[in-house]
Amino acid sequence: MIKLVMSMLLMCLFAVSGYAEVYRPSEVVRADYLLTKETFEKNPRSDEARFNYAMSCAYTGKIKTGWDTLKLIPEDYAAGRRLRIQF
Repeated sequence: MIKLVMSMLLMCLFAVSGYAEVYRPSEVVRADYLLTKETFEKNPRSDEARFNYAMSCAYTGKIKTGWDTLKLIPEDYAAGRRLRIQF
């Protein structure tokens, strides 16, 4: 029984340690964040600039800032828009 418990603990430790890395955004993502932040600061009333800034915040790991910014966009901003996915 002790061997079983120890092996389970080791498996869990191994599984968690392999995935517990700190997210570090790439230089491209950081450059995009700085650009969208600058655009948003120049035109803070633009819903498009606010949305892009919120998404850039999320990509760089600033989830709370991105979410707080996104909540300020009115719901009718998305009305009639189609989702465009770029690969």
